[in-house]
Amino acid sequence: MQHYTEKDKMLTIHGDRLIKEWTLKDEITNEDAMSVFDYTLNKCACYDMDGREIPGLFHIERMDASAKRGEILPLGGFGDQYTILQNQDLYNMISTKILPELPGAKIETVGTLEGGATGMVQISCGKDFNIKGDASKSESRLYFNNPVGGGSLVMGFCLTRCVCENTIAIARKEVIAGARTGTGHTIRHTSAIDVYARQAIAEIVEQAKSTKAMQERIKALASKKVNAEQVKQALAELYPATPKMANESPMAYTNAIAKREEVIAQWEAGETAATFTADSAWKLVNAFTFPIFNPAKVVKGADLSGVRYDGLFGDRAARVSKILATVERIAA
Repeated sequence: MQHYTEKDKMLTIHGDRLIKEWTLKDEITNEDAMSVFDYTLNKCACYDMDGREIPGLFHIERMDASAKRGEILPLGGFGDQYTILQNQDLYNMISTKILPELPGAKIETVGTLEGGATGMVQISCGKDFNIKGDASKSESRLYFNNPVGGGSLVMGFCLTRCVCENTIAIARKEVIAGARTGTGHTIRHTSAIDVYARQAIAEIVEQAKSTKAMQERIKALASKKVNAEQVKQALAELYPATPKMANESPMAYTNAIAKREEVIAQWEAGETAATFTADSAWKLVNAFTFPIFNPAKVVKGADLSGVRYDGLFGDRAARVSKILATVERIAA
């Protein structure tokens, strides 16, 4: 567990009055962020009880800009290969490579933990994304956690808003979980950490842009109504159960008919109608994609966490992409 100490600083634009130790601000500027990271962390030699230097073992020293000598942080020893990515360098990557590429993105929280050994930054990718008539609402965030005192640098997408130590830890776990599915990165403190960090940031920017583009497609679909004929056309194109198929491939014909019926049932279901904009192209997309992601269809013993993310990769991703393109064209 990472701990906030009296030597740390934490700035946030969150209006939660329960945050007593953090400084609430209307906006966090570059100057604000750099004032939080106004120190450097250095490797310094370790010595035994007799004052002899221990080869290949180092402590971490914090050197504040205004200090004449550094402070040894109580973090244990580190080897020759351990490389420090300075928190101000990480922030510079974020402010110059991410913020300019994502209009509407802003820093929500920036600060340090464990006496400055850990730096963290959280960014909002933009306004809350929600659709009129749709009960769902979400805002994607980017989270960066750099524990120089041990553990990996993590960066990626999360949903949890950091308002305390617990939520900082939860957001970190979300990004680590996302590293298994392509939405997060974990990077060890090796000699190439800055190179790997820049590569990860480039990927994060492209993913964030793709997310924004997809949100615009969803909004457009939610604004268009579809009628019964358009629904039939989508069914015929995505699951073409023709009489000829019944003769040539009875099993394929049966499967296509079953999928059609499943989509129709989902289209007409009260739960779907209440959740998604009534009779919209977006509702139709979800009628087609629900059977693909239905948790009830996951085999017993499978990792249920994969149900949420499998659509990003492989065959499921191709099917979802085809559904989107087909409904967009029919509803145009």
